[in-house]
Amino acid sequence: MDQRREGSVETVSGAGEYQVRVIAKVYDKNNNPVNKASVTITGGGGFGVKQTTTDGEALVDLGKDSDNSKVT
Repeated sequence: MDQRREGSVETVSGAGEYQVRVIAKVYDKNNNPVNKASVTITGGGGFGVKQTTTDGEALVDLGKDSDNSKVT
């Protein structure tokens, strides 16, 4: 069973600072979740880096109140 799905796109508009949460899932070529894969997200003036958990998932927060990032 292929667990991969297309992501979603959100448009952020208007003046101000925003908080964005990105959920990334990483699988190997056999569709098994990858543990401790590095995930880097950049864009909108911010960046975030996390490692995946045993289920291959990483939650990366960008923007307001998160480390090293600002999304405007």
